[in-house]
Amino acid sequence: MAKNIAINNAPIVPMPINPNRLRNSDHFFGSFAGHQKEAATTVKQVNSFNKSTSSDQFTPRDSQIMNDIANPAIIPHKKPLSTDVGLYTTSTAKEAYSKWRQFFRPGEAQFTFPQEVCDGTTRPSPIYHLLEGQSIIYLDWKLISPVTTLYCPNCWRTKKVQVPLSHSRSNWANSTSLFPVWTARGTPIWCILMNYECKAKGECCESRFAANDGRLLTSLPAHVRQAYPVDPRYATGGFHLAECITSDLDILMKTYASGSFISRKMYRRLCNAYVSKVQTYLSKNPSAEIPLFDDFTNEFYPPSPGSIRKIFESAEKSAETPYGYSFKDRYTRELQSVDVEPDDAVAFDWTFQLIKNYILPGAKAAFTGIKGKTNEIISLVIVPSTKTADVSHALIQSRQKRESFSPSVVYTDTCPNSMVFYKTIFGNTIEMKLGLFHLIQRITDTLDQKCKLYWQCLVDLQTCLYGLL
Repeated sequence: MAKNIAINNAPIVPMPINPNRLRNSDHFFGSFAGHQKEAATTVKQVNSFNKSTSSDQFTPRDSQIMNDIANPAIIPHKKPLSTDVGLYTTSTAKEAYSKWRQFFRPGEAQFTFPQEVCDGTTRPSPIYHLLEGQSIIYLDWKLISPVTTLYCPNCWRTKKVQVPLSHSRSNWANSTSLFPVWTARGTPIWCILMNYECKAKGECCESRFAANDGRLLTSLPAHVRQAYPVDPRYATGGFHLAECITSDLDILMKTYASGSFISRKMYRRLCNAYVSKVQTYLSKNPSAEIPLFDDFTNEFYPPSPGSIRKIFESAEKSAETPYGYSFKDRYTRELQSVDVEPDDAVAFDWTFQLIKNYILPGAKAAFTGIKGKTNEIISLVIVPSTKTADVSHALIQSRQKRESFSPSVVYTDTCPNSMVFYKTIFGNTIEMKLGLFHLIQRITDTLDQKCKLYWQCLVDLQTCLYGLL
């Protein structure tokens, strides 16, 4: 299970980096902490490590800038308590905000550690080399968009009242912990998150929201919340999946119905990332060994297939969408919107292969209903058996939930059995027929495969049936 990684207030070993390059560095997905054991050590351990390191390995220039990135909480910025008030305009506040902007460009909250330039005069740092290309997110919406007011999602949904949220403390300032956002590279982005509270007098619901809470993200304008690379539907739980993963997840889960493929790919890319780091580090003629793989990952690994599956199911049921209802509800409405006119034919069938993709106790088959003209699905339920009693409620609802549902022909895989059942639901005027596939199967099951006329009979049967279509 994923968990927050507590990181002590320790500065990362500084490297000879131009501050202008830090300010203009391109952002890229990666991880900040948890990819090197030293990033979780205490200040004393880091200082001891620095003293024992030869001067030809590290040049502590721009140390203050690196300290600011390693611990953004030391940037002395103050904001009004309520989020409906803009930032302070004092010289101290402007200086602090300008300092913060050295690392985070307007409208963005992600900083990427740039690559160290090897000029031959210094040796590469094994610690910083693992940080190269990795990112950290500092999610404070008033710093990202000072003109945006954050309103309590709970008060708006329950009372239709806009109550401004108040600032609390970040997860870093409160417990020196970071929040992981897993990316397609197999490595997480580590996030510092501001927390918010509802404290309005007389209307206070005392709700608390982290800056990356899906409910809060949905309430923000799209151009503001894009600073956080996570779909609001997936913004729940102890870790998040970046959009670079969930965009594929929405497609693959419906095909494979398993998180194993995504999980294996993330693990593989994590291993490939370490191999690439080792190759590039050794090519720089270092004087110190690079940390081992366990130190690189800090024993913090991508989510399991089961966790990915649960996240996907939760996202499908989440109402944190622009239109206010979940994908599950949208699928239901799409099925209900398929009308069946009097001249239409529908086909009902049980399928069993589909159940292999679901781990549901008692699930034996999937009952499907298809509209003949357009091949649209009109009903789909998982049932414990092929008894008509298990699908009666679904068929009744399938008819009652539509404005028009009066087919003239009904195909089933059990005809002429259950004719009374279907005519009771759809009326005595419907014509019951056996599905073509099941008709062919019933005929071929009576043939002797050892007979020398068997294959000739199949060819003639195919010509007879499909020649009539």
